[in-house]
Amino acid sequence: MKKIFSMMPLILAAIVFFNLTTAQATLPNSAFALGGVSPGMSRSDAVGILGDPTWSDGDELKYADGLSVEIKHELVKEIQAKRGASVATPAGIKVGQQEATLNEIYGRADKVHVEDGGYEVDYTYYSHDGNLKMKFKVKNSVITEIECELR
Repeated sequence: MKKIFSMMPLILAAIVFFNLTTAQATLPNSAFALGGVSPGMSRSDAVGILGDPTWSDGDELKYADGLSVEIKHELVKEIQAKRGASVATPAGIKVGQQEATLNEIYGRADKVHVEDGGYEVDYTYYSHDGNLKMKFKVKNSVITEIECELR
């Protein structure tokens, strides 16, 4: 019995270490942006940064390079980059980069959804307060889409 109690600090340290290493990565609000545009930003500020869209229906702004911005109540609700988009997150992640870059830069995702036998994977990260979400779609180990969203 004495031996168990003497090992208790070691056991507790192992439990704490395990919880820290398996904790999910919530990111600061400043990490949630594409091309300098972040969810919650005003429409006019977004257009000031990105320029005039190639096409617009009022609530959606589309750019020739695969970037789209969804507007709700004159605020940016979502920014989405698909193939061809040259914009990056504040940490420098772009469409076309390797999947491994996500773990190197952002750490373990808060949510991972695997489809098609592992060929397609979605990595989702949330802000500390849970109001922002960033999702990376990956196909064949390459990032094919990035979405930043106000939840």
